Amino acid sequence: MNPRLRNTLILMLFVAPAAVSFIAARVQLAYRVGDPIPNFSAFLLDGTPVQLSDYDGQRIVLNFWATWCVPCRAEMPLLQAVHENGDAVVLAVNNAESPERIIRFLIENDIELPVVLDEQGQLQAAFGIVGYPTTLFVDEAGFIYRVQRGEMTAQQLAAYITE
Repeated sequence: MNPRLRNTLILMLFVAPAAVSFIAARVQLAYRVGDPIPNFSAFLLDGTPVQLSDYDGQRIVLNFWATWCVPCRAEMPLLQAVHENGDAVVLAVNNAESPERIIRFLIENDIELPVVLDEQGQLQAAFGIVGYPTTLFVDEAGFIYRVQRGEMTAQQLAAYITE
């Protein structure tokens, strides 16, 4: 291999991830802690229409995820437990994937969460989501009280829900 090409490739391997991290750290979510959560209308995976306002007065965990995202896959069982326990309403907003792919993932991983379809990525864009998973925690009054970028531990999730 040409030494100049090799050196360029090596440099790219080290510089590119740092540049992406630098940019991602400076990108702001469209909504932050203290903001009221905007209403939206979409469809659940089973075809049921859903609006965020359907859950007014309840704590909401709004999780933006994708089937290809390893940290998303790891925290799905934790979100499933919250859903089953009724500690909060969990809405898993999928990142522009086909219903077939989502269904296959849910079956393979024994997950039964309400999945909001975002096939065109409009909700992701409206909320300013740039990395997965990203989770917004919404209080009973409809205000965002916590934003978690990246995977959560069981302890973090439990603490955030009871905040």
